[in-house]
Amino acid sequence: MNRTDRLQTLGLITLLVGGLLSLLLYTLLRQIEDDEIQLKLISQAEQRSAALAVEGEAIEEALHGLDGLYAASTHVGPNEFRTFLQVAFPRQTEIRNAVWIERVRGSEIESLYDKARGDNYRDYQIRELSAESGKLVKSDPRDENLIVYHAYNRETPWLPQGLNLSTLSTYQQLLTHTTAAKQIVSLLGDKRFSQQNNATMELFLPVFERPLQSDTGNDPPAQLRGFIGLRIDVASMVETAYQRHIPKSAGLDVYIVDVDPRRSAEILYFHPSRARSTPIPPMPVSQLNKGHLVSKNLPLADTVWRTVLRPIPGYFETGQSTTPLFALIVSLLFTLLAGGYLNSLQRRRVDIQQLVEQRTAELNASRETNRAVLETVVDGIITIDTKGAVQTFNPAAEKIFGYPAEEVIGNNINMLMPEPFHSAHDGYLENYLTSGEKKIIGIGREVTGQRKDGSAFPMELAVSEMVVHEQRMFTGIVRDITERKMLEQVKSEFVSTVSHELRTPLTSIRGALDLVLGKVADQLPAKARKMLEMANRNSERLTLLINDILDLEKIESGRLVFEFKAQDLIPLAQQAIEDNHGYANKHDVSLILTTSLTEAAIYGDEHRLLQVFANLISNAVKYSHPGGEVELVIEAGDSGYRIAVCDHGSGIPEAFRSTIFQRFAQADSSDTREKGGTGLGLSITKAIIERHGGSIDYESELGKGTRFFFDLSAMEAESESPQASEEAQVLICEDNADVATILAEMVETQGGKADIATTAAAARTLLNSHLYRFMLLDLTLPDADGLQLLQELRNNPETAELPIIVVSGRAEEGRAAFAGDAVTVVDWLQKPVDQARLEYAMRSALSHTVRPHILHIEDDPDIVQIVQTLLEEMADLSFASSVKEAREQLASHQFELVILDLGLADGSGVELLDELKGHAPVVIFSAQVPDDEITRQVGAALTKSMTSNEQLLTTINRMLKE
Repeated sequence: MNRTDRLQTLGLITLLVGGLLSLLLYTLLRQIEDDEIQLKLISQAEQRSAALAVEGEAIEEALHGLDGLYAASTHVGPNEFRTFLQVAFPRQTEIRNAVWIERVRGSEIESLYDKARGDNYRDYQIRELSAESGKLVKSDPRDENLIVYHAYNRETPWLPQGLNLSTLSTYQQLLTHTTAAKQIVSLLGDKRFSQQNNATMELFLPVFERPLQSDTGNDPPAQLRGFIGLRIDVASMVETAYQRHIPKSAGLDVYIVDVDPRRSAEILYFHPSRARSTPIPPMPVSQLNKGHLVSKNLPLADTVWRTVLRPIPGYFETGQSTTPLFALIVSLLFTLLAGGYLNSLQRRRVDIQQLVEQRTAELNASRETNRAVLETVVDGIITIDTKGAVQTFNPAAEKIFGYPAEEVIGNNINMLMPEPFHSAHDGYLENYLTSGEKKIIGIGREVTGQRKDGSAFPMELAVSEMVVHEQRMFTGIVRDITERKMLEQVKSEFVSTVSHELRTPLTSIRGALDLVLGKVADQLPAKARKMLEMANRNSERLTLLINDILDLEKIESGRLVFEFKAQDLIPLAQQAIEDNHGYANKHDVSLILTTSLTEAAIYGDEHRLLQVFANLISNAVKYSHPGGEVELVIEAGDSGYRIAVCDHGSGIPEAFRSTIFQRFAQADSSDTREKGGTGLGLSITKAIIERHGGSIDYESELGKGTRFFFDLSAMEAESESPQASEEAQVLICEDNADVATILAEMVETQGGKADIATTAAAARTLLNSHLYRFMLLDLTLPDADGLQLLQELRNNPETAELPIIVVSGRAEEGRAAFAGDAVTVVDWLQKPVDQARLEYAMRSALSHTVRPHILHIEDDPDIVQIVQTLLEEMADLSFASSVKEAREQLASHQFELVILDLGLADGSGVELLDELKGHAPVVIFSAQVPDDEITRQVGAALTKSMTSNEQLLTTINRMLKE
């Protein structure tokens, strides 16, 4: 052991021994003080019990004083009774009421009434409480009666004068005190303890007639004369005793409990310590004996009260002195001085330890800050591990998804996703962890979530990766955009409706103005012609505004159709210059095309790209100086082409950069009047460029000009036609790679193999080269409208019988458009997809060729059986016996034909006709004969009793072929 180690060991021993001795001294002194505090607590309990006993004895003495009054007199009148009470109880404010209860036998009732009249009790009457009404009624005399004769009340009345207590079970026990014992009888009052401390105690002292002394020494037994009764307010009694004898707060909660063995324990009084800053409710009786307390029994009359004292928090700490602490400090200082030299050699280690503690505190503070942010941020924040298990789930996420955190943490994150994303998520995660290919990580996108109640909703999701303690974690930030989507939908519908409604009158106005200016302009006065020309210019401007609004609304709602084809930018640019040549000449501006390329092949929509060129060129021309020029430049980029429109005009202020591509944006409010325009051109341009997968930006310098430029991806050289797999049974036409992958995996679970086409053109190529069992089709494709492709496939003899399952966000729109006319459509499935329904549709398509699916709505089981037997070889049938069941079937399945009975158990089949429009053709097969109006709404109407099986079968075959 080296010297440093020995010094270190010696220093540790010195500190250890000194510390132990210091602690031993501190513990010993503290124990002495705790014992003193305990003795003080016991003393407080005895003081309070003694004070209460003194007050109780004073009441008992006063009660016996009343007994002396009656012993000294054969009759005590009302004035004597009242005067004696006022003299005997001047300080006993706790005595609320006093009564004289006289024992009267049945034969003595009339004597009692005579005595009452003599005492000037004019309306005196013996009464009892009615069991039915609870009111005082006249009482019939009994053999033994206890009747209230005198009643003295300081506050609220107690026992009314004339009340026969022998009729009340509570007071019948008084009759048992017919001996000469002077024992006071106690009863709990009607009011029990509450927060207002309003418990009362009733005390009764029996008074006996003094027996005559006989010469033989055998005195007759004393006879019960009656009772003196007092009603004591327990709270007033306790507080009076404490105020007189214990004026200072002791830091104790005081309970007075009735522990008479004849009845269950009950709190009569509770007083929280005056040292408490806020009041507290009393403890239940069952809890009173738990914890630190001191209790003292107090005999009172014939009962027992218990005083319970419970120290308030901090009671023991308040009573402790600083002496033990001072002794501890002194002894520790001595120990530290003794070992100071040795421990100074370890100072550097201590400094390092302090630095670590400081960093730990800072880390804890940072962790607390992060936790506060997570709990208060309005966006949902979720973290998962590499297995997809949820690790954290903040309050905002609980509100968004409807799950409490404890139900989500530890479970797979896919519980928050609808199908098909629910089944595919683990595959995404595993693929990223093994290949590093990012499909979700680091990308913000709009996705669909699923709440606890099963409802799907749109949300924004941004996922990022992090490493915590060498473990990879993923954080997702979620924002519910349901309300935003609803507002966008309402806004789009409003803008579209208003714009369309404006077009009709505006067309009439422009037509009329064109006719007037074209034919009779020379015949008009100059002033009138000038006004008409101004009106014509503004009508043209308003037309442009409405057209721009409609284009923008269609782009935002996804209803603007783009026809993507192979395009060459060079001819398009030349055509754009030619189209805008006249506009440029009007402003004395030249248009120039500059490029070193001979070809710039892209994949795009010719009409929309010309619209982009027109918007940018017209803006450049408007803001150019007369005699200036606008240059259109096409250059090759890293993976495509950059197209720029440059002018040498006034330029754009930098402050306008953040809003320039927003709707109705103008750099200066005066621009609209001076330059014209709607303020929508750049917003539309940006939307079109982004639909082409590109981006747009600009550079500008005030006074020198502006350069707008956008980038488009080059079309791959001679893109190869997609090749069909020989084993493939299913064709998936879906432009979203993630969704297509999920659908392909679901096909594999059904025992099939799938080819994927991301465009309509690719789907046509594959269909021309391979025979598929069925097809999954999205209606929103980059190069064609899915409904047009569906109609094209139906009209082509080679694909007319191909079973098709529509899987699209526009499925309901497609169903309505075809109105049940798409016989080969197995089902229309709205995204997000119901997985069970999709699997059922695929199983049907894989297991056999597609047969018509017919819904038979009929409540007669015999008719159902007949129709099923007729059609089982040619069609798949579903049945519904009521209007309710029919609606459920129509909501969850697609049918090629509906056979409808009009008389159903819960209503008429006529109720379903409006819902069946656009869903499937209808054949009425009913015992009721429909009227002409109903017949016109359906494909055929047959009466059961007048239709043979052959006629029914022929009609159904005809309807299916149509």
